[in-house]
Amino acid sequence: MNRYTLFAYAAAMTALANLPMYREPAPFLVDPPINLQAVTPGVPQTGHGNITGTFLAGNFSATTALNTGRAVYGYASAPSGVSYGGFFLSRSPSGRAVYGYATATSGSHYGGFFSTSSTSGRAVYATAAANNGSTIAGDFISLSGNGTAVQGSAPSLNGPGVGGRFYSSGAGGAGVIGESLASAGTSIGGSFAASSQSGIGVQGVSNHGSGSTYGGLFQVASSSGVGVSGIANASSGATIGVRGSAASPNGVGVFGLASTSGYGGDFAVWGSSGVAVRGRALNVSGGASGGLFEANGPDSRAVTGWSRSAIGQTIGGDFLVDSVQGIGARGVSSASSGSTYGGFFQVSSPSGVAVFGGVQNVSGLSRGGFFQNPSTQGRAVEGTSTATTGQTYAGYFKVLSTQGTAAYGEAAATTGSGVGGTFTTASADGYGSYSFGPNVGSYGLAGAASGITVGVRGETFSLTDGYGVFSLGRFGASGTKSFRIDHPLDPENRYLIHYSAESPKPMNLYTGKVVTDERGYATVLLPDYFDEVNSEPLYQLTVVDTSDDFVMAKVSKRYANGKFQIRTSKPNVEVCWQVQAQRNDRFVKTYGAPTEIDKPDGEKGSYQHPELYGLGKERKLGSQKR
Repeated sequence: MNRYTLFAYAAAMTALANLPMYREPAPFLVDPPINLQAVTPGVPQTGHGNITGTFLAGNFSATTALNTGRAVYGYASAPSGVSYGGFFLSRSPSGRAVYGYATATSGSHYGGFFSTSSTSGRAVYATAAANNGSTIAGDFISLSGNGTAVQGSAPSLNGPGVGGRFYSSGAGGAGVIGESLASAGTSIGGSFAASSQSGIGVQGVSNHGSGSTYGGLFQVASSSGVGVSGIANASSGATIGVRGSAASPNGVGVFGLASTSGYGGDFAVWGSSGVAVRGRALNVSGGASGGLFEANGPDSRAVTGWSRSAIGQTIGGDFLVDSVQGIGARGVSSASSGSTYGGFFQVSSPSGVAVFGGVQNVSGLSRGGFFQNPSTQGRAVEGTSTATTGQTYAGYFKVLSTQGTAAYGEAAATTGSGVGGTFTTASADGYGSYSFGPNVGSYGLAGAASGITVGVRGETFSLTDGYGVFSLGRFGASGTKSFRIDHPLDPENRYLIHYSAESPKPMNLYTGKVVTDERGYATVLLPDYFDEVNSEPLYQLTVVDTSDDFVMAKVSKRYANGKFQIRTSKPNVEVCWQVQAQRNDRFVKTYGAPTEIDKPDGEKGSYQHPELYGLGKERKLGSQKR
């Protein structure tokens, strides 16, 4: 050290002696040294520092005019191993191991910038050593309206780069906690973005092979908050707001749980043509399910689909499956008792659809809807219309195909008293079943080719006033008309059948017995409504006399004013009488009683019983509709 250097050093020490907290530095071990200066920013110096003991870091500031200045710069030159560019430690329960603060309100500045070139190194490593209290290994704050408290970036264009990675080894710890302290406004606890066309904004992975682990757990304490919000901002294309995937055959891609009376999953669409929930099974074979919903509680619901729009053709839930054996929507209620629902659907729109099942396949045994219930007293499908007034429908089925069937019920069991469909009503004026068709309102077919089969069977418990079958109009049959009762001589094994008389005219029949007086006369009274429902009466008389006399009987006065007169050739004779008259009530007067009519255009060329004319079953009336 020459004399000029010694002179400069002595002058500097004299100037710094009056500064507070000044301490005499240790002797220089390296030449040249870095000298403390009395003014700011001072003169730039180049040199080295070699300090032992306790060093008070104080406040470091980079005042260079360049935007790339660094207040603190740590560099670990080792190319491998667990090296640290900077290691900071705070043992205070409320302290901060590292605190970076960028005072500029604009521009791309950094409160802290850390970098490591090692493949296993850490650019930033913060440890909170306190084993209790609200310790924070790292606390990052941005006061700028558009600033970012923490930004992780993986600039590598290939390989699985990681913008930021956080761990927690504690049993109840959290790898990442994003918290927005603002009490108002659209604040965000954590925001993640991926610019790659196949990138992932957020990926949560639970590596443990067993237990109730979570790849990601999102929670909100606000009564109207949202635990997870997925938004696809693109206005076109097959974008996905939220996507859940499970590689395990028993895993769950998305699992929603409501621990109280809330919703395990709530899906809503505000667009006039949007879909709140869409389930798809993309496999073209196998028993895939577009959606599987399960309710274990006795009063819980596996699925609740709700379309809030009060107008338009809205859809509470839309489910689609492309597989020929797949299931677009499947609701299972596994509880064996209680009022459980495999699926519950509701729509508030006057023209909306609570449940819509559609089949897009143009061939094959596809199903627009398939419902199943293994319970002995369960209901695979139950439709309830809760409105107490108006023309409501508990179930409404529609088919557009010319050969389709709007509702089809099948009892597949080949034995037992199977029922393809059962309809009941509790109303005294209601109908258990009501069907409408422009030509045929209801059609019943017994498919067995032999045996005592019944196409349509009606029964009533009211045997005195009720009707098992009632026609509000003409009643006809292509075969014989009969009554059938249990055979009085062998009721357990045989039936007794009697047939109706046929006539080309509608006829009414009245019968009775009368005894003539001492002069051989008798008057027969007919019902007081006879004139209102009859015309052109015909008479038949039969004498009942056990003597050897030959007795004659005749109608001495024709019917008039509700009566006619009989005379016999012998007095005090019993006469059996019968009057047949043509039916002439208001129905017949209005609509007539034709005997020969032409077949409608849709029935021409077909036969009621083609086998009687040597023709095949394809010519049978209605065969093309089955």
